[in-house]
Amino acid sequence: MGGEPIRRWFEEKKGYIRGIELFCYDADAKKNYFDDVNKAEVIFIAVPTPSDPDGSCNTKIVEQAAANIKEGKIIVVKSTVPPGTVARLQKKYPKKHFIFNPEFLTESQVWEDFVNPDRQILGATEKSQTDVLEVLALLPTKSFIRPWTTPYTKKSVSSTEAELGKYASNVFGYIKVVYGNILADTCYALKIDYNNIREIIGAD
Repeated sequence: MGGEPIRRWFEEKKGYIRGIELFCYDADAKKNYFDDVNKAEVIFIAVPTPSDPDGSCNTKIVEQAAANIKEGKIIVVKSTVPPGTVARLQKKYPKKHFIFNPEFLTESQVWEDFVNPDRQILGATEKSQTDVLEVLALLPTKSFIRPWTTPYTKKSVSSTEAELGKYASNVFGYIKVVYGNILADTCYALKIDYNNIREIIGAD
């Protein structure tokens, strides 16, 4: 979905001022974002990860963005990447602090999903474990949060667990779409209303 929801969140909801508290960069000249992001302490990477001809995920743009960020910065990768990518980047750049923060957005309501997420996940590397709560405080939250700190429990996930969780959610969503299509075909064959079946299932 790109970095637009992040920019909008910090400008509209957090009240950050471009060039003072918020710095944006995009390779697309039409968007006119050419700020020096290294002026920020926390930097979000939200860039495309297209598929290679063999179907694998191409992370070159993520890696290029990470390489251009100065040492000592907290780098939050939001792009969907294969499990182990952020841990690998952390090993490659040991003086940077990497976190994986997956997005669970739908194309029909990107902004609404960003502002009111059903979950907020921050997967840490060993280097960034002390940074996740600082980043979490910057983002919108809902009922399911990792790390989730209460007076009684403290649960957290690693960057690789968060990466796999994102892929698993995507695949599960795809399976539900396939299953819905099968049900729709069955309803058509039986000459019954698919919406009634969908509502019965959705009431679970």
